[in-house]
Amino acid sequence: MMRRARRVLCALVFIAGSLHAQRAPVLGTWNGRSVCTIPSSPCTTESVVYDILPDTRAKHYPARLVMNADKIVNGAREFMGTLDCYWKAPATMTCPMPGRGLWEFALHGDTLTGTLVLTDGRLYRRIEVVRQRATSRTEHESVRVLAISPGITATIVAPQTRALRTRGIAGAVK
Repeated sequence: MMRRARRVLCALVFIAGSLHAQRAPVLGTWNGRSVCTIPSSPCTTESVVYDILPDTRAKHYPARLVMNADKIVNGAREFMGTLDCYWKAPATMTCPMPGRGLWEFALHGDTLTGTLVLTDGRLYRRIEVVRQRATSRTEHESVRVLAISPGITATIVAPQTRALRTRGIAGAVK
């Protein structure tokens, strides 16, 4: 009987942790600007869209998230990449880029502000994005991150575009 009670307790703790990840206040779609702070560098100031989702590859680590980053080019989203991120309650998210730099974000209600600091300590970008409210439940639920194999993820977004995004590759699904 004690063993069963322990198993039930462990299961409840695991479920509570999973629910915490699903309800992390930073999850969702964010729109705004990413401003380049070093004029002589190759970066440019951009309009951006970030989709922040639970990391389905790390079910036992509810604080792990993924951020799919797009920039807006000629009015359309253009995939830039996926960052592996870590949520720290109550309002901080970090996304390390080993050997390159660290993205750090702070949540203030429906505004997410952040920076990209290079490994040499230089501030490279300042980011300010605001939460985009889903226009319908179906649209919000259509974003999914799938683990294809270790190190490769795929994100399927909005059914009207039927786009398939893989880490580093963007293409359309017919």
